[in-house]
Amino acid sequence: MDHAKEMLQQTYTNERLDLIVDYLDKMNRRDRWRTMGGALKGAISIASFVILIWSGVYFALHGQEFIKQITDATLSSLSGTNSPAAFDKYNSYIGKPK
Repeated sequence: MDHAKEMLQQTYTNERLDLIVDYLDKMNRRDRWRTMGGALKGAISIASFVILIWSGVYFALHGQEFIKQITDATLSSLSGTNSPAAFDKYNSYIGKPK
């Protein structure tokens, strides 16, 4: 009888160990996905930050060109034509283009 009880206890212990191994395997998979997700999120954050810095530097270097294009388009739409008088006023306000 003692031998049967010992076998039952060993079977129970083996089942519990198998259950623990299954849980650990699931946790390992979950952690792997979380790590990949965190790395992807970090890469996207770094890429967006680089784009933001690059666009700021580009606008700082070429901002006057953008402002001139916007102003030219606004003056053209307001005057209805490309009259030299409107652009003379613009050039006296902004300055001659380089």
